[in-house]
This record gives sequence, structure tokens and C-alpha cells, in this order.
Amino acid sequence: MKTIALILAAGRENQMRSERAKELHQLLGKSMLDTTAETLRPLAERTIVVLGHHAQELSPALPDWCQSCVQDFTLGLGTAKAVMAALPMIEADTRVLITSGDKPCISQESYRHLLDAVDGTTYCAAVLYADRRDPEGYDRVIFDGDGDVKRIAHSAELLPPEEDIPSVNACVYCFSGKALRQALPDMRPNAKRIYHISDLIGQLAEVGQRIAAVQAEQPQEAKLIVNRADLAEATAFIVHRHCEALMRSGVTLLDPAHTYVEGDVTVGQDTVIYPGCVLQRGTTIGARCVLYPGCRLARTTVGNDAVLEQVVAEDSTIASGTHVGPFVYLQGKNC
Repeated sequence: MKTIALILAAGRENQMRSERAKELHQLLGKSMLDTTAETLRPLAERTIVVLGHHAQELSPALPDWCQSCVQDFTLGLGTAKAVMAALPMIEADTRVLITSGDKPCISQESYRHLLDAVDGTTYCAAVLYADRRDPEGYDRVIFDGDGDVKRIAHSAELLPPEEDIPSVNACVYCFSGKALRQALPDMRPNAKRIYHISDLIGQLAEVGQRIAAVQAEQPQEAKLIVNRADLAEATAFIVHRHCEALMRSGVTLLDPAHTYVEGDVTVGQDTVIYPGCVLQRGTTIGARCVLYPGCRLARTTVGNDAVLEQVVAEDSTIASGTHVGPFVYLQGKNC
């Protein structure tokens, strides 16, 4: 069954205190929208971005492999209406993975597990959730006796027993295209006349459809990014994930909490990296190297057995066995 990835980016709310659309704020050298789209790319045959209030700003920034459509707010408000805007582009015999453009923490593994849960027979939809120790402010996932999703309770409407539920909605869903095309046009709005895609989950369960619950790989993946403090927390989480991956592959980070590693960085075994180093996208480092504090490498290739002391290198190549530094700046150089 083919997969369509649907990224919702039609909203107007922006507590970043910025003239820029929230989805274009950067972490680890890329916008949140780009990060989300790149994570989804290997999982879907097509990616559709739903635009709205910031369409003129976001449209030129979309990756070239993404399609787009624009939500018509005169037809109603809410995330379900954003999905409706893309419905003519969604075939019945597909799975539709729905996320938003400000979800950079969701891992590819979590998205894949969500897709696997929707087989078109047992489950018509799936909800990604996480158990958080700090669930305040998050919508909660309510389960039935079989462990399926019964409904999603909005944070402002929680009943007293529901306030202690740790299972929070990550606001990421997968639907069969057939269920989405059948149910979405007839869904009911809430009391404020807003159409939330999360409410469609409960309405499907009401008529006997089974909704799978899929737990995220890590609870931090469900983090809501509302302001710049949230963005900094999300950045730290992803950097930590990158550092852990390097250490598991045989790289020594003497102080991973003070080492900054973006995506698309490769480091060879037995390389030692001291605290205060910055490894930016497009950087490849060979085996058995030593990077002392104060190194920053961007789009740079370093051979095996090199030693770098307080080196800043951009678009450069450093040969194997070379000792560079201290206090060296390279731009477009080979050494």
C-alpha cells in the first residue's frame, strides 16, 4: 500500500515573537519544516504540504519533492479542514501519514511504527502517543479496555480523573485513505465550531472502527514547540540523539553534553572528540582522529589519523595524518 505524507503548515499562531513563520525557524542548520519533510521522505511516495496563513512565505521554501495545496478558511477552521484541503489529492488505496511542520523531534522509527499499524483491515487509523512525566498542557489519549484508542481528550476539557493520565497525544496520525475519504466530509465540529483531526479519532471509534495506539520511541518526541525555549529544548534533544548514535558507532565523546552535532555528520571509529566542538552538516571525519576543544567543521572532510586544535574549517578537505592548528581558519582549502 502506497503512503502519502501530509504536513500541516496552515496555522497562524506564532508565539516565537517573530515575523517569520514558525515552521521556518531553524534547529541544527535546517528549518523545522525541512527537518520534518526529510524525515518523512524515505517513508512516503508523495509528500503534500498544506499551506494557509503563511503560504506566500512558506511556498518558496518547500523542498522540490513536495507538493502543496492551500486551505480555504472560509470553509471552516481546524486541522481537519486542513486535511480536507488535500483530500482531492489522496487516493482511497493509500495510507496517509499526518503530521505538522513543527514536529522535528519525531523519529523516523516512530513514523514507521505508525505506518505499520494501519494495515487496512484491523485498524483504519493509528495515533502516536508518548508517556510523559509532565503531561500538563497536552491532550491525553484515552484507551478502551482492549488497549485501542477510544478518544483524545483536549487539555482544556479534561475531567479530574483524566488529568493524571500520562499518555499524551503527539498530534501525529496515520489513516487509511479509504477511512479518511469516507469519514472526513461528515465529521462534526466541536462546541467552538472548530474541526480538529483529533476529534475524528473519537468519532471513528464511536461507530465501531478500531484505532491503534503506537508509542513513540522516546517521550521527548511528543514535545510541543510553542516558543523559543521549546525550540532550544528540542535542539538539545536531537543533538543528544546524534551524539548517542556516534558513541554507539565507536566514537569517543569526552563530554557529549557540550558537543554540538548536526545531522548528516559521519565520524570514523576510535576518533576522540573533546568538549566545545561543533560538527555541522555535510562533515565527514575519518577514523582515529583527535579534535581538541574549539573546533568547528562545516561541509568539511577529514581523513584518518588527523589531529585538529582550535580549527574552523568550511568547505575544506584535511588529509589523513595531518596536524592542523592551533588557531587555524580554512575556507575552501585543501591541506
